[in-house]
Amino acid sequence: MPKITITGWRKGCNTVAAIKEIREKASIPLNEAAALVNRVLGNEPVVVPVSTIATARALVDSLEGIGLTAISIDD
Repeated sequence: MPKITITGWRKGCNTVAAIKEIREKASIPLNEAAALVNRVLGNEPVVVPVSTIATARALVDSLEGIGLTAISIDD
């Protein structure tokens, strides 16, 4: 299963938009998406599984624009 690793964040990161993107693209509940973003804000990298490689790449691109740093891991 493809996944992404969110490795960090930049000043001005839009956490609400990040939670929304993770919820939509990873199909996870609000509380789990919020917990993942909070872990990243605490400087802990997190891995997010997604359904397809295309979704992984799209999520990385959107998170980069929001203010998080992420990489795609294509399994």
